Amino acid sequence: MVQEKENKMRESLRIMSLTPLSYGGSFLIFQTIFAILGGCIIGAWVFGNEGVFPDDTTSRSIQFTILLILFQIAQIPLLMSVSTFFSDAKVANYIGYIVAISPLLIFLQFVSIENSNVKYVIYLFFFLPQIPTCCLITQLASAKISFEDGQQQIALIDLSWVSTPACWAAIVLMIPIWLGVYIYLD
Repeated sequence: MVQEKENKMRESLRIMSLTPLSYGGSFLIFQTIFAILGGCIIGAWVFGNEGVFPDDTTSRSIQFTILLILFQIAQIPLLMSVSTFFSDAKVANYIGYIVAISPLLIFLQFVSIENSNVKYVIYLFFFLPQIPTCCLITQLASAKISFEDGQQQIALIDLSWVSTPACWAAIVLMIPIWLGVYIYLD
């Protein structure tokens, strides 16, 4: 999108009375096709893998595939919104990568906090699609360590305090919210 802005393609399209909504919508639809394909390919790769999903393998595999598709679709309008701030494609590419990766560091920071109410601040970062996606992936995978006597199981990452419905709602709502932000900024 930034490259099209750089080449003055968007101005040409506006002269021909193309609205930002139709331009952004067509870009979103085009990229959504690739997001669905990518999510299905990755989902098929881990489908039924008991090493990844130890409990309720089929159901969690389907949820994981749907989550991947929704996450990739939610990333599209977020990065479209970020692209409105830049006119140089190289700079936008670097900043977009930072925007895509840095929330993972935020997530890891909150996961490392134990026995504190500070961890609930993670909900403030649910406006970034990566945070609820990481929470859901962690809950879906929920790998556990079993000891020899089989009596104790310890979750490697315990996110039982994060609301699963809130994560799903956030990831679904990010698509229209970030698309609205993009239309407003453009």
